[in-house]
Amino acid sequence: MKSFKIKYTLLFILLFNILNANEEIKYIDLTILGAVIAPTKIDKTTWDRGVIKIDNASSNLISEMITTGIPVSSIMNTIGNSAAKGTAAPDVIGYIQLLGKTLKSVSNIAWTPIALATKNYAITKNSYTPMFNAGYKNWPLYKDNRFRIVLLDADMFDSDDAIGTIELTYDDVMNAIKIGKTTWINVSEQGSNQLLFIQISASESSSKKSFIDGYRY
Repeated sequence: MKSFKIKYTLLFILLFNILNANEEIKYIDLTILGAVIAPTKIDKTTWDRGVIKIDNASSNLISEMITTGIPVSSIMNTIGNSAAKGTAAPDVIGYIQLLGKTLKSVSNIAWTPIALATKNYAITKNSYTPMFNAGYKNWPLYKDNRFRIVLLDADMFDSDDAIGTIELTYDDVMNAIKIGKTTWINVSEQGSNQLLFIQISASESSSKKSFIDGYRY
């Protein structure tokens, strides 16, 4: 009986390894282009002026627009019209990081946090719609891979405020490839309604010369 269990276990491991080895890998280009940040924190105060608040009507309108699928451009216009201006807006910094398995050939760089913006690099100051330009080129993508994005509001003297942490999935990337153009992804639920949308560009790649397009965070 014990011998049977050992053989069964070894057979299971062998089949698992065969299936895993044969898993299709997509080679993709993925670039994070931008984000949309809510005009206030969860407590309705602005990002960089402490206790200034916007009216509940504007805040509720933005929430309704997100849930009803209104185009991102319209939501951005509403934020621009209703949000506090100038230094009340966030100075967005953050990074993207691969989660999950990868090929041995890129394992030395695969899980490196890639800077979208830092206090000294590519930061969009005082903006609810920061722009980025970082990601992965000719990258091997597995179905269980995810890309974690962490965004913060940079403060010069106090600790940085968390904006949101979200994860893009294999399906998110493949859907953007299918659409064939830059794509806004609704991440408001993951981002606690502070980080609302992430914009990405994704395409399939014929090259297998994988590299990170950006700098270590």
